Amino acid sequence: MLSDVPFAKLLDFSVATRYSDYSNFGDTLNSKFGFRWKPIDDLMVRGNWSQGFRAPSISELFSGIADSFPLLSDPCNNANFGNQTPSARARCVAEGVPNGGYQQDNRQIRISVGGDPNLKAERAETTTLGLVYSPSWIEGLDINLDWWNIKIEDALTTRGGANIIQQCLDSAGTGLTCGLYTRRSDGNIQTLLNATTNIGGTEVEGYDLTVNYRLPETAWGKFSFVWDTTYLASQKDDLNGNGIYGENEQDVPVIGQKLRFNEGGNQVGEYDGPGQSNAWRIRSNLATRWEKGDIGATWNIRYYSSQTENCQALEDYGYAFLCSDPDRIVAIPTDANANGVWDGVAGGDSFTQRNAAERHIGATTYHDASFFWNAPWNAKVTIGVNNIFDKNPPVSATTFANSFDPQYEVPGRFVYFRYAQKF
Repeated sequence: MLSDVPFAKLLDFSVATRYSDYSNFGDTLNSKFGFRWKPIDDLMVRGNWSQGFRAPSISELFSGIADSFPLLSDPCNNANFGNQTPSARARCVAEGVPNGGYQQDNRQIRISVGGDPNLKAERAETTTLGLVYSPSWIEGLDINLDWWNIKIEDALTTRGGANIIQQCLDSAGTGLTCGLYTRRSDGNIQTLLNATTNIGGTEVEGYDLTVNYRLPETAWGKFSFVWDTTYLASQKDDLNGNGIYGENEQDVPVIGQKLRFNEGGNQVGEYDGPGQSNAWRIRSNLATRWEKGDIGATWNIRYYSSQTENCQALEDYGYAFLCSDPDRIVAIPTDANANGVWDGVAGGDSFTQRNAAERHIGATTYHDASFFWNAPWNAKVTIGVNNIFDKNPPVSATTFANSFDPQYEVPGRFVYFRYAQKF
């Protein structure tokens, strides 16, 4: 629209709309709006707003039901029973659990997983705002900073076995998950269905920072650096479809300490277990590259910030001393609204306390290196090592067999050779 005028070296807008018609999910109209503005040569401001639509995949819809045997600490067992609210304990008893809980000897529960042909499509709304700064007085430097917010309605996910049970207990038997499991006469879980489902929604918000710097070429060759960092500010779920995303921490003066509520509250820094979406607060990569003629080398540093995980599995077996915070207390609302969930407003509510041991998973850093040669016959030969210092992944109390999560570097040091040929 504008160019080379005062305070607008560049100003343009983009608008797009897409219409789609699905045989199973009907028609949908999704739009996008974006802009770019350069007030000066060195700085550009940009933003986008867009709508998204994702139909469930064939696997999510029609994958057959299969059994898995993950670890699950039943909220109604005798180790957890006393930590439940009065209404949740009453629900345990109503399900056939003895008053006071039952002895759960086996933590590996048979859980059925698979698809659901009744799934709805996801609908998303994405907003981004950022800037690109390339200072003319520092040759080779580019800085990109972006804020983003993504909100998904009817998000496709799995709830997890323990969450299915706990959400039913917290709803006093009126919640959506109560029909997903049954118990034997002694209180043990008999069946539990953890199929792909639609939850009310998911909302994530964060920042991306990218810094590129290329040094002037010298007799020693060319050096370049790329630093990519993602800061996750918020990740929340609306588990019950009531529009309440909740907050992770609130001050409750009655109890006098900072306690947590969980109606799908802020999950940043909370470890969900293997196969789930780990909510690291910070993930950062620093890549250093050197080239001279046909040879070169790289050194990459990967950083994952610390997390916390539920330590109930260790506490149940008498190993609470391995938990970083075995005496952690959470606040649970006792005056639920008509939908069986907390109304999200701290003032005027009453709460009960529940013990919920927590374990700290420390930050993890990996180092990778490679050496490459650009061969004269249009080929590239690379020799590299990932995880040079053989850093072990953190041990997790909630991972299968209390071992390692494959979302970290498993196995440890990894040496590779790669040959690429262009024709």
